[in-house]
Amino acid sequence: MTKKEKENLLINAWKLAGHIERSEKKGRSDEYLDGLYQAQKILLKNFDIDFIKIQVAKNRGLSYDKMKEYLKQN
Repeated sequence: MTKKEKENLLINAWKLAGHIERSEKKGRSDEYLDGLYQAQKILLKNFDIDFIKIQVAKNRGLSYDKMKEYLKQN
């Protein structure tokens, strides 16, 4: 995977974490949210990226750049 492809993958994961957070607040069904979460978790695991850490960074209100630093540290 090229550096650009990994960057795009991280950007999409970051956006999905925000989508999941907004959907939870809107009261979307648990099945919908679980499906989104599981699909992303499986995809990112193949690329050695922990989606849970991305969600934690998003929930803490970190910017995308701060999230990348957080992923490097943890």
